[in-house]
Amino acid sequence: MRKGFVTLALIVWGGTALAQNKKAEALNDEGKDLYTDGKDYEGAAAKFRQAIAIAPDPRYYFNLCSALDRLELYDRALQACDDVFQHKPKPELATKTGKKAAEIRQRMKAAEAEAPGEAGSSPSPQPPPYALPTDKSDKPDKPDKPDKIDKKDAPAEQKPTDPAMAASRPPGPQGPQARPDRALYDRTETSVEREGRYGWALSFQIGPVRNNYGADLFKRGGLDLKVGVDLMVFQKPRMGVEPYLHFATFGANPDVPGRALSIFDLGAAWFWHARLGTSNFYITPIAGLSISFLAPQGVDASWGTVGIRLETTFNWVIGERHVLSLGPALTIYPKPGQLTGASTNPQLVGLDEAGSTFAFLLGYTYRFDYGWFVGLPLE
Repeated sequence: MRKGFVTLALIVWGGTALAQNKKAEALNDEGKDLYTDGKDYEGAAAKFRQAIAIAPDPRYYFNLCSALDRLELYDRALQACDDVFQHKPKPELATKTGKKAAEIRQRMKAAEAEAPGEAGSSPSPQPPPYALPTDKSDKPDKPDKPDKIDKKDAPAEQKPTDPAMAASRPPGPQGPQARPDRALYDRTETSVEREGRYGWALSFQIGPVRNNYGADLFKRGGLDLKVGVDLMVFQKPRMGVEPYLHFATFGANPDVPGRALSIFDLGAAWFWHARLGTSNFYITPIAGLSISFLAPQGVDASWGTVGIRLETTFNWVIGERHVLSLGPALTIYPKPGQLTGASTNPQLVGLDEAGSTFAFLLGYTYRFDYGWFVGLPLE
């Protein structure tokens, strides 16, 4: 009987810990969205503090450090970076935190050099651009002291959920005030709702391709490869720009040896992730232009044109970061002009008319949850 009670207690304790971790992760994700999408660094710092109050994960301290750095509260930012090392970070996070702290110290030195002297100069009448509500003066905070809170607003002291919290309290309010109520959790985005949101992504696509050039100098079928970088521009409609490299190759016709064709495209496209209902499946139409180079084998010459690419992919988002895609891609090539080599009759290489390629591609994409120009990524 006693063993059964112990087992039941362990199950309840484990379920409670898991629920708290999920709440903390949800708050951390909300903070990252505010930081990356809305540039609301004050709001992001509040979310990170709430996550820390639930589970003192070193990743949350790093994110808090980044938000406070953006708010130009350098002393507090350094304190948050120091707290990362108090909670056993992974080697990669420890290295990144050290780099972040070094950057903050450099900015502190630059700010001190630009600040007016104590004598003969008066401080700027303008307050700091991002002053937190708890600030009571323009004096810089001491890194060893927590934020000041009015007594009337101070929450009751609450025991931490992790023993490590006793050794290192997160900056900011503690206790029930730092924990949102159930209604806030109900408004928290689920993992499925966040799956279509990211900062940038790296994609690879490969598959069979056919060409419709008039001359039968090379095989109709070939291999198609595309590498792209998806840069999210608008998070709400999930639209962005994709610079890409595309390569297609076609072997020589057995009856006409030595006339294989290679096509290389350097282009950029606009994409839109359209969700199918509330699922983690998306349809992504893509349209773009490229500078295209056509190089037939057997002649010392190359041709160039402008490629028009139309593509549609069916995407399956797995765990917010991994995406599998499948879909057709059509590239139209107007009549090319010779770029290099001795003057050659384009009919000899089958490039005297416009052409196109049609591919069916299988792809994999890895998404990163931070913007392209926001410095070190959040955790």
